Amino acid sequence: MNIRQIALLRAMSVSTLEKLVTPKGIYASTAQGKAGMYYAFFGRDTAITAYLISQAENMGKKFRFMDYSTDALLSLMNWQSKKDDPANGQEIGKFAHEVRTDRQYYLHLTEDLIRQGQKSWYVDPADQALKNWDTNDATQLWVIVVSRLYERKKINLNKDILSALKLALIWCLRNMREHDGLAGYSYNPRRYWSGLINHTWKDSEYSYLHENGRKPEHPLKDVFVNALTWSALRYGSKIFANFDRPFSQLLDLKAHQLKNRFNDLKYGFLMKMSDDTYYFAEAIDKHGNKLTATSCDSALCLWAYCGNESIIETRYIKSVVKRVMRKDMFDEEAGIRTYSSEGDAYDPIAYHRGPNTFWPFVSALIADGLNNFGYGYETKKILKAMIIGIQKFNSCIEMFVKNGDSYNKFREPSTGQLSSTDQAWTAAALYYASSYFHP
Repeated sequence: MNIRQIALLRAMSVSTLEKLVTPKGIYASTAQGKAGMYYAFFGRDTAITAYLISQAENMGKKFRFMDYSTDALLSLMNWQSKKDDPANGQEIGKFAHEVRTDRQYYLHLTEDLIRQGQKSWYVDPADQALKNWDTNDATQLWVIVVSRLYERKKINLNKDILSALKLALIWCLRNMREHDGLAGYSYNPRRYWSGLINHTWKDSEYSYLHENGRKPEHPLKDVFVNALTWSALRYGSKIFANFDRPFSQLLDLKAHQLKNRFNDLKYGFLMKMSDDTYYFAEAIDKHGNKLTATSCDSALCLWAYCGNESIIETRYIKSVVKRVMRKDMFDEEAGIRTYSSEGDAYDPIAYHRGPNTFWPFVSALIADGLNNFGYGYETKKILKAMIIGIQKFNSCIEMFVKNGDSYNKFREPSTGQLSSTDQAWTAAALYYASSYFHP
């Protein structure tokens, strides 16, 4: 991969980011596709995109997008919930999953659902924006990224930001308290307004399955969400040590308890594999049963670091890295698979669960996490592979499918929906990777 190729890829990432990183916020994708399906502000996408941009510009020192992305990150405070409302999923301190302010790009969603005899999405009468709070990770992601940018002196903590941070962290503690000491979520089919079944980055209906193909019962505790919660608590403890010592100590205690539970072989996510190595379950269901399919999420947990520490105990990190770099999880010409190609339980639609589906932002976050723990060789391999996959489509594609030597856009069978071609977190991942190879 030569400098000219890297320059062209960076130019493509910059061109896409220029469309999506705006003074109003970061759009998850352009208005292309099915009536602007992701032409909206998403809490999860905004935080991840802003972080990858900061990583790229920290290496490149050009600061092309830093101001807008930081403003977009902080603008999410406008949609942090200030009340509990079971009808639409609001909980005090929780950050929104999705906010659509462009009426022409959400009207079809509510109208189509009503025509089909289903519930409508919630449209706030106060500002006529469609809002959804079905996320178990956007709040923690916001805390983590704000904290990391604060450490880099890209954000100054004022009264409003500190208040939002405290509310967010109190929500994290509440969420753990309501789910037996772990971060978790439930789907409520009786809710007045329509909502999502799954509240993680894998938010499609069949993204969580037991190995026998059975859907797990909620509440569900996702491994990556719990790593994010630990990281948010640890960062919060560091920040509030200067502002609220008792609160800081409480956060530190809860982070310690969460880490102990997380690494417990019986009650946590830890799994001993047949070859005597260790990996982590992707989730735990209502009955305490582990979802044992090998997923990328255990490796994603290494991105949720705080300094030189992870929720994964140090003695297990090497095992996780080795497992995710095996050929059933890592493709040298595509990146990290969502699930092992040697598994059995797959979503027939395969948006999230297919054995040959690749999400570039996942590869970028895993690479960033591995790099933090000194795995530079693996970091380069993953980022190079991710770039090769993106190059096949000549766009910052949302996700793609690779079977053998064949690369294809994902296509949803019943609706014909294709992978978005201009996705913000893919553009930011490519921006980061190109800066990594040629600052």
